[in-house]
Amino acid sequence: MGLSNDRLASIVRRLEMSRLQRMRRDRPSPESLAYYHRLRGDMNAAMLMPHRRQYDSMLELLSPGDVVLDAGAGDLRFSLMMSQHVERVYAVEFSPETVWRALRIIGYDLPTNLQVTCAHWDDYPVPDDVTVIIVLVNISPVYFPREWFLSGAVVYHGDTWNDEIHEIVLREGATRPVERPVRPSGRGVAHVQG
Repeated sequence: MGLSNDRLASIVRRLEMSRLQRMRRDRPSPESLAYYHRLRGDMNAAMLMPHRRQYDSMLELLSPGDVVLDAGAGDLRFSLMMSQHVERVYAVEFSPETVWRALRIIGYDLPTNLQVTCAHWDDYPVPDDVTVIIVLVNISPVYFPREWFLSGAVVYHGDTWNDEIHEIVLREGATRPVERPVRPSGRGVAHVQG
């Protein structure tokens, strides 16, 4: 929907390079490194970065008519990718610096069906047309806003530790959400495992 595949790939590469340059420049302290090592020693996962395979798997779960809320959108790489496959993407990111850097790189190539908002997801009301909510950060679904489950949207959570995708469901009367692993098929339909 707007960007050519080559242009999209070029922007995503620039966003990735910008992140890598910042990581090299802002070397973590020894205390931070010790913390990351306790978090399984994976610096990328500790920095809340999903693996590219997760992007592909998540894209398979989406349909062209979906309207997606990307909660914790980060540097907008995945939001850009989704904007090429779905009707609309609402990207919500808490860090003003992250949003500013991403928009500076994307510039006038920002797709018209991608709306970027700098806010905490707790403070961002789910738009009425949202059909899917995606969270690709390492955070327990217990902290997801209850409103998400009442909105009627499907909630997907990408577990970057295990490279898995879960559908998050809050059953009627329950206080804690339940995670159900999903595996994408070739036709954009999520099949529940087990």
